[in-house]
Amino acid sequence: MRGVLAVLLLGCGSDPPTPTPTWHSIATGETSALLAVWGASSDEVWVVGGRTSLSGGPTILRYDGATWTRVDSQQTNLDLWWVFGFADGDVFMTGSGGSILRYRDGGFTRLNTPSVAGTIFGLWGSSPTDLWAVGDAGTAGGVVWHSVDGQNFEPVTIPGTAPRTVFKVHGQASNDVWMSCSAGLTLHWDGTQLVREQASTTNSLFSMITTPGLAVTVGGISGVGELFENTGNGWASPALQVPVPWRGTAAIGSDITIVGESGVVAQRTTSTWTVLKQQLTTLNFHSAWIDEDHGLWAVGGLFDGGLSDGVLVYYGSGSIAEVSP
Repeated sequence: MRGVLAVLLLGCGSDPPTPTPTWHSIATGETSALLAVWGASSDEVWVVGGRTSLSGGPTILRYDGATWTRVDSQQTNLDLWWVFGFADGDVFMTGSGGSILRYRDGGFTRLNTPSVAGTIFGLWGSSPTDLWAVGDAGTAGGVVWHSVDGQNFEPVTIPGTAPRTVFKVHGQASNDVWMSCSAGLTLHWDGTQLVREQASTTNSLFSMITTPGLAVTVGGISGVGELFENTGNGWASPALQVPVPWRGTAAIGSDITIVGESGVVAQRTTSTWTVLKQQLTTLNFHSAWIDEDHGLWAVGGLFDGGLSDGVLVYYGSGSIAEVSP
């Protein structure tokens, strides 16, 4: 009897099994493609995308841990391609027309930028007053802008011939910022200057993510997915070949996830890349974000030749409300 009781007590004291992550469809059939997702936590998530009509405002969705809200930026004729922010602070959104919006205290402000041409595809900052924005300025080519006050952006000279587009930016500190560009080029800000570093490809590198000690950039063309890692000794390509371009990156700790066209997803854990199977959508993923519980949020739709059919999926053990039409 004592033996049985001991077994029962041991069983009562053991940890419950870890829930198995599953795929969930959170939004489908949005009027415009959903192009970026970021959150301060799983209770504060922002999703942005293209305009909802020809001259309409951009798609902005906000999740508070229970319900989704469609947010009006009071802007028109605008597509938003990126969102990034700070916990309990400012949230920044970038897009067409050289636009950078700041959300603060329930309202939007359009910040001062060097140009109102082209598209700002990415933004990252080590603080709300140390921000980097990248994109292209139309016929002027790729641009890198820097703000040291969180309000005004100034151009930074790109050494050598400027790339056609600078797609994304991410970093670990004010003196360790990486940018991905067209034609296989990357740029690194070391606190003093931008330094060019070429990957072994001439294809576009659409996204960039960093962790302590590692930078990862991805891209490609139809039929070829490009993936490179950099531990400080130049860009090397790991053994992961997929026949579609990678479009987005996300990380938490040392774990990295990349997403691409046709709904393809892969994860890097302990230096090994594994493709994840998901059957919710074959549309193209464009961006991803990982929450504090390691839940993956991925957005996309159709975004080459037009922005439509927005989709948001979640992979994790949490319970996320669906977006209402």
